[in-house]
Amino acid sequence: MVLTYYATPKATPLVLDNLINQIKPATSRMDLKPIYSFNGNGLWMAKMRGEGQRVGEADDLDMWQDFIERMQREKDLE
Repeated sequence: MVLTYYATPKATPLVLDNLINQIKPATSRMDLKPIYSFNGNGLWMAKMRGEGQRVGEADDLDMWQDFIERMQREKDLE
């Protein structure tokens, strides 16, 4: 799993990957294949940048929920 960042909806996304020490544009990462995308609003099949088929809620992603819970615990410890 990698994180992509779009500066604008039509921009080439930048890819943050914990296996590579550089942030690169998605156009230089031919080894990646988009399957799903998600944000705080939902989960989509990855098709046509922002126009994919919605397939669920971000809350349905167990790993995402684990991450949110860990972040909350760390915040509570501060």
